[in-house]
Amino acid sequence: MASSAAGSMSLLVRALAAGLALAWAAGALVVFEAAFKTDLALRATLTAQTLTDRGVRDGEYEAGADFLARSWANPLAWHAGANEAYSFIAAALAAGAGNQEMEQAAVAHATRAVDLSPVQPAAWARLAAFGHAGRPVSRCDVAACLDRSWASGPLTNAGIECARMRIAYEIGRLPPGDPRFAGVNRAMTSTRDFAQCFAFLPREQLFQVLMMRAGTQLEEQRRRGLLPPEDGGVPE
Repeated sequence: MASSAAGSMSLLVRALAAGLALAWAAGALVVFEAAFKTDLALRATLTAQTLTDRGVRDGEYEAGADFLARSWANPLAWHAGANEAYSFIAAALAAGAGNQEMEQAAVAHATRAVDLSPVQPAAWARLAAFGHAGRPVSRCDVAACLDRSWASGPLTNAGIECARMRIAYEIGRLPPGDPRFAGVNRAMTSTRDFAQCFAFLPREQLFQVLMMRAGTQLEEQRRRGLLPPEDGGVPE
């Protein structure tokens, strides 16, 4: 009797272990699928940004959106990165076309992205941009969205970074000498792109920002021994 009970218990434990293993494997597969389709969508956006023909470019963006919308793992319901990618794509499709449906999708998925994971500098910046353009954004006002964007960390997309700086300037939150100018300076290697990024500034302030960049470049060259020290001595 005792032996039979022990055997039944052993079988139950094995069944539970097998069930847990299967559940873990299924969960891992869902996460992998979501990450994989998000990566494919991001790759499509990178390709789209290199294309000049609008129809071909929009087709690439739409392909990226389909990777996410048609995935069996349904990443748009729970994956922050997938929602950020979809928001980026929707905003790109709406740009210049005045597509209200895509604008609403961009805002909705950016909002969902920050709700799922608040550390989303691009999503917060996009919400600020839409709010600044007069579109309805319920999650935060323009200034609060910008603050949360910067608090979330640096941006890897130069276009979004420049838009974030422009909006901050236009709402009076980017004074001359703000350390964020230096942050963009460190992130951008091209002086031409740097100047275009801040083309919205008045000429005198733009000149000051460009002089700041030139100064930091000279300091870096001296540090690397490519130029003599400022006092005229011999580089160490």
